[in-house]
Amino acid sequence: IKLNLQDLLKRYFLPGTIELGREYFVTNRVTDVSTSEYSALGRVQGSKDYFISLHWQNTPVNEISAHCTCPHFESGNFCKHLWAFIIDLILEKTLSSFLIKELFYRSE
Repeated sequence: IKLNLQDLLKRYFLPGTIELGREYFVTNRVTDVSTSEYSALGRVQGSKDYFISLHWQNTPVNEISAHCTCPHFESGNFCKHLWAFIIDLILEKTLSSFLIKELFYRSE
């Protein structure tokens, strides 16, 4: 069985969130993306600008933590801004299935 990274991550997002995130990506709302060996930062333009961060570790567990400054994420939910950012990183080949297996952790 071959799964791509989007398939692995989709289970953490509601279908409506995925569709809205895809719309944000397609309409070029993901900007100011910067990456390093173990992190990615960016901005997604929604009703206002929201800042996204992802941090990962290349460990046997392959953990990744995420954060968005939007109220939906702050209330404990994965958001459309984060999904748009993830799509951008996947298509830019910044994230790979090597980094993420089954775990996707939201930072506290």
